[in-house]
Amino acid sequence: MARHVVRNGSQNDRAALATRSDLAPEWLVVLAADSHPDVREAVAANSATPAQVDKILAHDPNEQVRVVLAGKIAALSPHMPHDIHVRLESMAWQTLSQLVQDTAARVRAAIADVVKSMPDAPHTLIVALANDTDMSVADPVIRLSPLLSDDDLLTLISNSSTAVNIAVANRVDLGAAISDALVETQDVTVITELLNNTSAAIREETLDGLIGQAAQRLCWQKPLANRPFLSPRAARALSDVVTEEVLHLLAERTDLDHDVSEEIRQRLNVQNDAIAEAAEETCNGKLEAQVMASIHLGERQRLVNVLAKAAHVPSSAVEYAASLRSAKSLVALCWHAGFSMKIATALQSVLGRLSPDAILKPAPNGSYPLLASEMRWQIDFLLRREQ
Repeated sequence: MARHVVRNGSQNDRAALATRSDLAPEWLVVLAADSHPDVREAVAANSATPAQVDKILAHDPNEQVRVVLAGKIAALSPHMPHDIHVRLESMAWQTLSQLVQDTAARVRAAIADVVKSMPDAPHTLIVALANDTDMSVADPVIRLSPLLSDDDLLTLISNSSTAVNIAVANRVDLGAAISDALVETQDVTVITELLNNTSAAIREETLDGLIGQAAQRLCWQKPLANRPFLSPRAARALSDVVTEEVLHLLAERTDLDHDVSEEIRQRLNVQNDAIAEAAEETCNGKLEAQVMASIHLGERQRLVNVLAKAAHVPSSAVEYAASLRSAKSLVALCWHAGFSMKIATALQSVLGRLSPDAILKPAPNGSYPLLASEMRWQIDFLLRREQ
């Protein structure tokens, strides 16, 4: 029957025959040379296919045949001999080594997908995949493999690739030494991923350093406020620099030191009172004098809150404009709030930390130097980011 199918059967018949686990090896050899890739793919998937045939299929011109073969052999990898001398002589190992170096990323990714979570996959195989130049291959192994040691991870981080470091930052139960190495890259995106990984251990000293930068790194504020543990010192320091929205997150935590929680709630009450006072002052014309006084005192957080309230935008939008050091955005916010250009000029310096040369100056008549349409565009830009 096998002879008849091989010689006279249709493509579908030959492919079906190639899936049989009881087929004589000599027929699998013949089918591995079939002209149709579907038949060769079936041979590649068959666990009964002889190792010498798999070795031939590793060079098959059809990528999908090699993908299927890679997945099959990778699944067998934990059961291959571990003695180095036996391994070198094993055709299965030679075939797997060939596939790991395949020029098609899909072939290498097929291996990575099978072994990414294996606790007993060969370490050398895992390291090779983790160092692959294509992230579709490397990423799942870096994120999930339990076989990558701290030394392996430190070597990966030393390559200074943002994509690789993001994958490392997302590993479960990341050690403090690895977290330190990621922070030392000074890559804002990588550090944001690390902070969002609540299972990652981060030393208190490292966390303190990140909190010190959080006033300028708005994307770090929420993840810092949501860290599983914050010491009283860290919570106090963080409450000094975060936006009102994040301050609310801190106030809602039930695991903080009691005294710290009370301080944060009192600070929120003070800010709310200041905003209410500012709203009242707007009605009787005293707000600009109060804002100018806050500018002279350098009361940055109060200025952020008052400007957000008067302009009817979230405080995070004001913080974002300040972090961009955008003169146009800050001027537009002041215009939207109904402030004079005199206030807008001073706020650029305090909130945007702009140099005198970078500050947007008033028009000759003291009015706003931008068209209303341009300032409305700036406001829309800030609000779109909040959506």
